Amino acid sequence: MESESAKGRVRELVDALRVNHFRPSWSRRSVSQESQQRLQPSDSQSSNPNAIPSQSDPQSEAAIEISAQNLPQKYGSLPWKAMQTALRLLQKNSDGFPPLKTAVGVLVTCLDLTQDVIGNREEYDKLAVDLKEMADTLAPYAQKLMERDDGGSVARIVKSIDEELVQIKDKLGRGKFKRAIEASEDKDEIVKRYRKIDSLFRRLLSDITLRTHMEIGKLREATDETLLKTLEPVHDARYNSAYSTAVKRGGCTASTREQILEDLRAWANDPTSAKVFWMNGMAGTGKTTILYTFCQWLEAHQQLGGNFFCNRTSSSCRNLNNIVPSLAYQLAHYSPAYRSQLCTILQDQQSPHTLNVGEQFKWVVQLPLEKSKNAIPDGVVIVIDALDECENAAETRLFLETLLKLASQLPVKFFIASRPEPIIITKMHSPGFMTSTLYLHDIEQSLVEADIKKYLEETLSSMFPAPSEDILDELARRSGKLFIYAATVARYVNPEGIKPSSSKRRLQAILDISSPTSNLRYRDIDNLYTTILDAAFDPDEYEVEELENSVLIVRTVVCAMEPISTKLLSVLLALEHQEVEDTLSRFQSVLHVQGETRLVSVLHASFPDFLFDKSRSLRFHCDSLQHHGELSSFCFDIMDRELHFNICGLESSFLFDSDVPDLQQKIRRNISEALLYVCKHWSSHLHKAAFAEVNHAKLVRFLGSRLLFWMEVLNVKRLISIGPKLLDNALSWMKGQASESKKTKEKLYDAREFVEAFSMNACNKSTAHIYVSALPFCPKSSFVYQNYWTKTRGLISVNGSLTSEKRNRPIAVWQINSDVRSLAISPDGASFAVGSHDGSFSIHDANSDEIIAGPHRVHRKRVVSIASSLDNTKLASGSVDHTICIWDARTGNLIAGPLQKHIGAVTSVSFSLDSTKLVSGSQDGTIMVWNSASGDVITGPFQATSLVKAVAFTPDGFKIVSISSDCTISVLDGDAGKILTGPFEAIWNERNPTSIAVSSDRSTIAIGDLSGAIIIKNTYTGAVVKRISELLAYDDAIATALTFSYDDKYLISGDSQGTIRVWDAQTGAIQSEPLHNRHTSTAMSLAISPDGSKIISAFGGNSTIVVWNTSNNAVVGRRISISVCSLALSLDGRTVIAAGLHDGRVALWDAQTGKDILDPVRMSLKPVCSIAFSPDSSKIVTGHIDGSVRLWNTRTGEIGAADTHIRIRNPENPSALAVAYSHDGSKIAMGSADNTVKIWDLRSGEVGKLVQGHTGGVNSVVFSPNDAILVSAGPGGKIVVWSVAESTVMWRVNGELGEASVNSVAFSPDGTKFASGLDGNWKILLWNITTREMTPLHRISHDLGSVISVAFFQDGKKILSGSSNGTILLWDVETGNILRNLNVGPISSVAMLPDCSQLTTCGAKGAKGIMRIWEVENAFAVQEMVMEDIRSEFDSEDLRDSTFYSPKSIKLAMSRIAEYHENGWVSVDDRNIFWTSPGLRENLCLPYNGLVIGPHGTTIMDYSNMDLCIGKKWVNCWTLA
Repeated sequence: MESESAKGRVRELVDALRVNHFRPSWSRRSVSQESQQRLQPSDSQSSNPNAIPSQSDPQSEAAIEISAQNLPQKYGSLPWKAMQTALRLLQKNSDGFPPLKTAVGVLVTCLDLTQDVIGNREEYDKLAVDLKEMADTLAPYAQKLMERDDGGSVARIVKSIDEELVQIKDKLGRGKFKRAIEASEDKDEIVKRYRKIDSLFRRLLSDITLRTHMEIGKLREATDETLLKTLEPVHDARYNSAYSTAVKRGGCTASTREQILEDLRAWANDPTSAKVFWMNGMAGTGKTTILYTFCQWLEAHQQLGGNFFCNRTSSSCRNLNNIVPSLAYQLAHYSPAYRSQLCTILQDQQSPHTLNVGEQFKWVVQLPLEKSKNAIPDGVVIVIDALDECENAAETRLFLETLLKLASQLPVKFFIASRPEPIIITKMHSPGFMTSTLYLHDIEQSLVEADIKKYLEETLSSMFPAPSEDILDELARRSGKLFIYAATVARYVNPEGIKPSSSKRRLQAILDISSPTSNLRYRDIDNLYTTILDAAFDPDEYEVEELENSVLIVRTVVCAMEPISTKLLSVLLALEHQEVEDTLSRFQSVLHVQGETRLVSVLHASFPDFLFDKSRSLRFHCDSLQHHGELSSFCFDIMDRELHFNICGLESSFLFDSDVPDLQQKIRRNISEALLYVCKHWSSHLHKAAFAEVNHAKLVRFLGSRLLFWMEVLNVKRLISIGPKLLDNALSWMKGQASESKKTKEKLYDAREFVEAFSMNACNKSTAHIYVSALPFCPKSSFVYQNYWTKTRGLISVNGSLTSEKRNRPIAVWQINSDVRSLAISPDGASFAVGSHDGSFSIHDANSDEIIAGPHRVHRKRVVSIASSLDNTKLASGSVDHTICIWDARTGNLIAGPLQKHIGAVTSVSFSLDSTKLVSGSQDGTIMVWNSASGDVITGPFQATSLVKAVAFTPDGFKIVSISSDCTISVLDGDAGKILTGPFEAIWNERNPTSIAVSSDRSTIAIGDLSGAIIIKNTYTGAVVKRISELLAYDDAIATALTFSYDDKYLISGDSQGTIRVWDAQTGAIQSEPLHNRHTSTAMSLAISPDGSKIISAFGGNSTIVVWNTSNNAVVGRRISISVCSLALSLDGRTVIAAGLHDGRVALWDAQTGKDILDPVRMSLKPVCSIAFSPDSSKIVTGHIDGSVRLWNTRTGEIGAADTHIRIRNPENPSALAVAYSHDGSKIAMGSADNTVKIWDLRSGEVGKLVQGHTGGVNSVVFSPNDAILVSAGPGGKIVVWSVAESTVMWRVNGELGEASVNSVAFSPDGTKFASGLDGNWKILLWNITTREMTPLHRISHDLGSVISVAFFQDGKKILSGSSNGTILLWDVETGNILRNLNVGPISSVAMLPDCSQLTTCGAKGAKGIMRIWEVENAFAVQEMVMEDIRSEFDSEDLRDSTFYSPKSIKLAMSRIAEYHENGWVSVDDRNIFWTSPGLRENLCLPYNGLVIGPHGTTIMDYSNMDLCIGKKWVNCWTLA
């Protein structure tokens, strides 16, 4: 906020400085265009009273116009009128400065008297205009004049104005007024004094101007510093920082390295030399010391623009992302011109220093340097040391790539030092880049030895006696070219505070070294380290235990995943802190302990290299496999000792962690440094260790007793996203172990899935919900659930088949702002890019969906293709608007584009394997090759055989694979565009494939066609590898999205029904249970993670990204249907649900348990339009869309022998839309879409003759209680009452209801009346069978949709109705009033028990295929309760001294005041009750809806029996101390 407000103030003041009329002298001129422009209002001044006056306030301008119009005519011309008004405004604004107010008032009076004195009208108008201008300009700032003046210059100026006015008044008021005004000399004097007054007023203006200049200077300075601090520079990385002393960094000894330094100085001062100088050398060759000295010289000569000394022992100094901001910060303090340009960018751009290093360089180095290059002196150098010690190789590569590309354009030089690491060598030797290079290890040894001798002579000079020349020569010879050898000798032999005798003894020990190691290259440094360690581990001086502990400490320091403090070392190794400190003091020559932090690190990278190489370190060898094993064991011990339930003492599960006011204090109090380290790194140590049974046992114990506590630590520290990776490390460690470890691997898989599901979803916002939400909804077959559920209480109880076994449910469902059309996952699996229907492009975190960049709307139309480069630096997008964009993969910034060379939609983009080229294919039938860095066209356009559907480079980058809309495959020369192989026909007799995928090695291509099949073909021969035809089975689906796994072993398909399948790419075999999207929308795009563990999918029409786990060994579930068409409940009290499905199957379930009574049975491929139970529930009758009506045995699923088809009049419209059983079970009534009704006599098997009484079809049929009458109803307001015996119409409703469709009818128990449900305002109508009288029930003011079901209660006094919008109403038959109402969400069908105690609904829209069973009476009863009473009861629960929330308050709250959010959270007001996983969200049971039957299984939840530990009571959920 400070930075933003400072920015605002500076903008206002700087804008004010641009005003060009701040002149203390009065200018005599008439009104000009310029002055008129100056009087125009400015936004900055009208909104800022402190800005420098440059123009009048817009409101003042309006006031002037109004006042001028209202002045009497005697006041003369318009300029005079405007002046009068402006002066009066100035007088009014001077209230805070009485002297000025008085002076202006006198001036106004004098001017009133003067207008008749000045005879020259032109002079008169000039005076008026200038005084008006002065008054307008000064008026807004009149009250500021006395600030910080206190009787000084301002008071003196006002006094002078008063003196002039006194003289004017004297002239105007003399007795001989007539004569005076006629004297020309008096006129001139009066005008002269007015001009003097104007001049004095302008001096006041000058005072404000000067003050403002000073304020701007101070404010600009403060604001610049505030802006620069936002760069977050690392001061420790400066060559001469305080940290440099701590790590013993220093310059060269006098008279050493002189030739090298002279060459560097010459390079710096030579304007024709290379812009980049690279000094490389092996470890210990003295690079850092040389750079330190060079920086000293540059700084002394005002040539040091900035410097950054990397250091692997410091987290901030090894982070490459800190280099560019730190250099920019220093350069801003070196050059004011650069600082000005940089601060402008920091004002306008959002945190450019947080972007990737390439973008950082562009925004905070390149652009401000280019704009200030004329102010940068020659010879300015930026220095970077130890670039190889940065921790991220990819970022190092990008940094060098950017630097080398841009350095030639910049007015500064860059000096870089590093070891000769391959990644740095490759970039430094890239073609097209010119650098100066110095190889330190190639310098003639005699020169280096001479410098080392001088160094030793100085550093050992304080010894007594000082070493002789011979000794110095010997030490220099042994050092060879390694300064680190000499430095280590000096630190070891002559450390601060050592006794002379000890120094002498240590020196002799060094000289006595005679046994060379096996590696001649490192012989001397190895011998030196050996000698130092011999002394530190002297068995004659230290006890065995001390020596063992010393070994442990040194090995831990070199194996630690990050620098660790002495205190952490003592905890980790279970040693006394003082012992650790004392031990480390013996290793000062090789290890460094920082001052206050006490962080321990190695002084030079050569020391761990020595220890890890057994051929060099021999008996001091650190076996990293073994020691990492020991460290992982220590980690397990600390976690076992310190981890516990609710480690941070979180008080309420209702709060997100971000809302806990003192969370950071809780973290500091309860999570020790050691615990945090082991929670972050236990698996990294384990992964680097050899398998050991002791660690295996500790791992098992950790999984069984500490897993959830460990998750707590990671989550409160916002590190939960690393959890799955840490468990992956443990899984890798377990690979290849004996079969008895299989159970541990299964536990790890389950634990990983649990942690991943928690980390990738909104549940992770609250740590308490690891227990409150994540655990209850975990599959019951999971080890995590089985192990931890028994240790908890008071958690939500969820049963049913959906939770009993693992199923391939989504692990995350993320909402995107626009309908997704294409996506691509990064090669490291950390992010994915999305192209949308609205043309936007964005990059998201693959573990959390957090937006990394975007959405950017550069394309004007939908983005249909996205590709990621294998080096993970670039992304490309192709759009229907004919354009291509190339993006930075880390920041999402545009690298090139929009590129428009195609004249049709860009349907495919793909990078070459070396990431340097991009190929694109278009609907215009052309292919083009682009430079991926610049966006320049390399070759093309090439003409393809037809519209291009997909393109890709072959692995060598010289050929292009193309697939066209005519289903041909071709391989083209990438330079000339000539077809080398093909074109091969991919699909016979088909055109325009529905989806295409090219394998990673480009050897095979998969193509989906309109038949639903997928054909896999050889790219180079056109031969069919495999044809997959199973997609068409039952679902009538076609493959709309395809992709290969990174290893090309698997093919992933997404289809038009929203189902994803994984196939063996060689055999075509299905590899796992199909993955079903919750919405049956078309799969638009697919991507699989590099390790194959996750599939990311985008579906059309609902703007969602769905993430699936492919490695969870899920059981194969069944998907009952796309949707349920018809429902019925059994009549015999067994409460069986029968459903007719869209795919022609019929299914039966137990309405209490949700268990299958009958597996779905299929006879037809067409939807089941209607269904009904026989009175004894032994049979069901189904009516199908093809006109068939069938009888089924409910116990066996067999179709009865008496199977018939309605004889239809209209073959084009045969659907059996309605069926009903007679009460004696002897007859079935059938209504058809062809407007006929007929009765099937089950005893005789005869079907009554066709009777036609409808138009538009028959929606419902029902028998009277005595089966004598049949009522049928349909569209167009048609109701027909039939005599069953005679098959004749008794009476009909024809026209009274208009065009409203009658959807359902039901008889009263006594048979005297029937009710009808329909569309329109009158939803429920009662009809008297005898009198034919119609009685409408209460007229509904709001739309209920269609009434799709009505039923009488057994007493005949009430009616229950269900509408398509989900409204369930209870009606009073006598009064027609609504007694109760309940909303269950949009429904497509509903079935009720005869006593109306229970109803079953099937969801519509987004809940298709979801059936819910409702307790009608209880659900209605709770609707009558006052919501505030329910809320009050729920609120009081948290205050009661009880273990649980009561089931009653939970059920009431969940049914009336709870909100169910799209992201899975269920909340009451601002309290988060629980969260549901994506796979269970749509299947969640609601209060009074204890059973849900979904497409993939059932869910059972009984809120009536839930004693919950939530809110402040959540701490009671853990039962084990």
